[in-house]
Amino acid sequence: MRTMFSFFYLILGSKGRRTAVYVVSFLVGVGIASSFKIDQGVILIFLFVSLMAISVLKKSSDRFLLMCVIAAICGFLRVSVIDTHEVTKGQQKIETEITDEVEYRSRSQRVIVEVDNQKTLVWMKRYPTVEVGDRIRFTCNLEKPQPFDGFAYDKYLQSRNITQQCARPENVAVIARGKSSFKKTLFTLKTKFSETITKLFPEPHASFLAGILYGERAGIPEQYKEQFAVTGTSHILAISGYNITILTIALLSLLTSLLIPRKKAVWAVIIGIILFVIFVGSGASVIRAAIMGMVPLFARMIGRLTSPVFVLIHVAGLMVLHSPLILIFDPGFQLSFVATLGLIILTPKLLHKAQWLPDNILDLRETAIATLAAIIFTLPLIIFHFGQLSLTALPVNLLVIPFMPIVMATGFIALIAGIIHPTFGIIAATIPYLILSYILFVIEMFSRIPFGSIQIEFGLGLMVLSYVAIVYFMYFRKNKKSKNQKNEIKIEDITWTIHEK
Repeated sequence: MRTMFSFFYLILGSKGRRTAVYVVSFLVGVGIASSFKIDQGVILIFLFVSLMAISVLKKSSDRFLLMCVIAAICGFLRVSVIDTHEVTKGQQKIETEITDEVEYRSRSQRVIVEVDNQKTLVWMKRYPTVEVGDRIRFTCNLEKPQPFDGFAYDKYLQSRNITQQCARPENVAVIARGKSSFKKTLFTLKTKFSETITKLFPEPHASFLAGILYGERAGIPEQYKEQFAVTGTSHILAISGYNITILTIALLSLLTSLLIPRKKAVWAVIIGIILFVIFVGSGASVIRAAIMGMVPLFARMIGRLTSPVFVLIHVAGLMVLHSPLILIFDPGFQLSFVATLGLIILTPKLLHKAQWLPDNILDLRETAIATLAAIIFTLPLIIFHFGQLSLTALPVNLLVIPFMPIVMATGFIALIAGIIHPTFGIIAATIPYLILSYILFVIEMFSRIPFGSIQIEFGLGLMVLSYVAIVYFMYFRKNKKSKNQKNEIKIEDITWTIHEK
């Protein structure tokens, strides 16, 4: 227990450690309750006993430990009150409105609707084509999502508030097209962008650019998806905190290398992230990714280690409080958090040891170090979820990531030019086409390397041990070698310091 406290002291600093430990305790409680069924009555009994006990305890250390227990019990309680909706059995005639962006596949459409006040996933045939806001009618047997191949698909959808699905709707009819709205206008604009991209770029460049700009992966050929997976670059096609964080650091490095003052560059990137979130649809997962991505930017503005980690933990706590199942069943949230944590606490350490690396106008040193920090921290989690270790991920990401902000900016300019006039678009598309060709070439070449990717059985225990090893080498091993340093703190002193008034 004291070792755990010493770890939090080292990464959190003095100001935020107490409440941060409470938040972490809450997250631990949510994680346990999400993995194991705990009766709500038992939870309430433990909570009542704990609250009675804390009122009679006088020793501050005992009160602190019991507060951590209470925070964990609150995590149990939060999971226990998740709505468990019972699906109405039998075939139903359903008339409803499409409430979210439609995801188009080659032979199907992925549609989100409201049925009985429950968010429902409907897999429709590719035609008739529908859009957000359209009112549709169909008959269907609603069913609860089920896990498959060891993947808790039901919990994954539930973490997105989707509690039921319809796999084969019949007699589908569009009753009325959606009225004009801000959300519909955004999705219409995205459709227009997709059409313009298709006209300006050949495949796979067109689908690749759509994936980079707004996370559209449906049109990317399977062979290229496999190449991205093998080389550890699938994240550049996803709207995740991992991806946004790397891109923001690369973009910030680019802006500052162009002699733009750091404070102005940070605000420019923050505004860009907000506009990006609005453009791609402002979904819950996108908003979470954007918030995670902006935490390192606040680290840059604050200029020290303590506050960003403090903020990150509290942000994660609020996200899990709102949607508790994301902690265990949403790999995107986990990768976003871990990557951002790695960037905050590991990047400064690596930069200090990498001053010998050359720097240039793209500030490649800082981008490379940020990429390395994210890869180190996310590697155990990636292997745990996907059972695949990419031995080429580091070199490929170092060769690709610095060019991502450039291809996004020039690609967006080409889109606007193409909407104004096709000739302008073709001219403006030259630069992003060349960069996209380079990125695809690098990924394809490295994907051909024999044994570039290894399948590994990596259980939960190994993942936890991996992170324990990372923590040990980052903090405790370093402290053992530097006993005479001014900032060394004994574990006994840490315990007393945590409980001091």
